[in-house]
Amino acid sequence: MNRLAVDSAGTVLASASDDKTVRLWSLPSGELRGVLRVPIGEAQEGELDAVALSPDGRVAFAGGISGFAWDKTYAIYWFDTATQRMTGRLPNLPAQVNHLAVSADGTSRAAALGGQTGVRLWDAATGRAIAEDRAYRGPARMVVFAADGRFFTTAADGLVRAYAADGRKLAEAAPRERARPYGIAVSPDGTLVAVGYENVAAVDVLAANGLRRVFSPDVTGVPAAWLPAVAWASERRGGVQLLAAGFGPQRGIVLRWADFGLGPARDLAASPDSILHLLPLPQGGAAFAAADPGWGVVGPDGTLARAPRPPLSDAREARGGLAVSADGRTIEWPGAQGRLRFELDGRGLEQIAYGWKQPYA
Repeated sequence: MNRLAVDSAGTVLASASDDKTVRLWSLPSGELRGVLRVPIGEAQEGELDAVALSPDGRVAFAGGISGFAWDKTYAIYWFDTATQRMTGRLPNLPAQVNHLAVSADGTSRAAALGGQTGVRLWDAATGRAIAEDRAYRGPARMVVFAADGRFFTTAADGLVRAYAADGRKLAEAAPRERARPYGIAVSPDGTLVAVGYENVAAVDVLAANGLRRVFSPDVTGVPAAWLPAVAWASERRGGVQLLAAGFGPQRGIVLRWADFGLGPARDLAASPDSILHLLPLPQGGAAFAAADPGWGVVGPDGTLARAPRPPLSDAREARGGLAVSADGRTIEWPGAQGRLRFELDGRGLEQIAYGWKQPYA
């Protein structure tokens, strides 16, 4: 699972995945409410790296590695979320779509593109191109809007860029030497920009005006290999927490700093696998997309409110521990919380731990 999007009311969550689907989920229940499918082909054709929702949740936008197999260019698709039917397509993009964003008022749509093709801005209602910036020396990673229509991007060329609502570039900066910016988030008041990196375990907070580094949250003692995802999220008592996520020693982690990122980091063991995206939720807290695959939620109080619920068992820790019955009709292997057993006759998967068993969820 690569990216998430949410409507302004916080009732619909959308996810984009390597399985070539966008899935719609109800919040806060987490119930699956629909599956949206783009045209697909062999190999990676149709894998989705980007998703966005209109503020009212009625339109979903999706992109990724899609369209090249037949057009030799890439495309963005949009869907009516009520009927779950595709209603439009924006073709002829020069590279895969790495990230999509819609402005808070719903009037603009932006895409971060791969290769060295940069960022593009369109009128969301008509699809008319408003602006583009192709002066990138590496893939654009993410794009995010501030409430006033300004938008910001990260790229593998080491730069963070700021743009006016009409697409004029306002500033660019390299916050950290030899680091590749990946995740980006704008604080609720629009004055700060948080940046995470795909190759170092660090987070920097920049001034939205001019992109000057303001401070770097403390990561002393944090067991992280890299922290590509960042988000500002509301707390239960009205404050703002800064979150970062990525991958640590054999697990995905979410770090939390209270009071806008000041003070020590708190480490949440959020997922067995890496986390590439954090998304603030209107009701407080944030959702995260994990490679399990699955999505989870960090609550307004900073605790893990929902863990990812992968649809498949994880056999990566089996390491030769696969056991097969003499008749070949039952197999067992080690799982995260005990042994897992699959019986061919009943077509059921059970978790067997400490002398008891239960259906695997």
